[in-house]
Amino acid sequence: MSAELESIIVGMQNGYKQGVQGDIYHGLIVREIQYLFERKELIAGKVSVVLPIVFEDMNENMKKLKYPAEGRPQYIKTSLDTTVNLCFSLLDQDITENQVPYLKDQMKMLLMKMQPANIFFENKTEKKKKQVFGWFTYKGFTIDEPIYTHMFVTNIDNKVFHGTFSCLFSEKELWKRAFTDIMFSVRDMTEEESDENSESV
Repeated sequence: MSAELESIIVGMQNGYKQGVQGDIYHGLIVREIQYLFERKELIAGKVSVVLPIVFEDMNENMKKLKYPAEGRPQYIKTSLDTTVNLCFSLLDQDITENQVPYLKDQMKMLLMKMQPANIFFENKTEKKKKQVFGWFTYKGFTIDEPIYTHMFVTNIDNKVFHGTFSCLFSEKELWKRAFTDIMFSVRDMTEEESDENSESV
């Protein structure tokens, strides 16, 4: 085997060890660690979402440390090392499908004013069945290390459902696709029940 060919093979092997393969529906491998996912009811009878099985509920002390503001997320699923966080909140605020893009833009504008150093990337809106997802991604700066954040809003039972997914910016490419897939896996269970009832009548 030539030295050049051997170098290419070694490079591919190292890329596998450092990269990401698969998806949340068939199993995700991140740097040789396999993550399996399953659909869970995040809020009984309201919201279900596909989540990593090994992610745990963040304990209250860690919540207060990572999210010191009183308006911290209602539900936080975190990796074992707490560097990857999936945050969700169902707000008591009415919203229609048409208002989702507007609310998403308002959230982004507020962040730009509060944290002008942030660097923004994607800014999109997409409809999936009866739900509209508005989201944007950005690089935020902390004392320790920059953070990659995927923030979204959608309509659940005509209420605002808000999500914030984050990881170390150095691991952005490892989790970017998974964050988008997890967002799109969010289901309005009240709509599913109404569909079932209408079919049975």
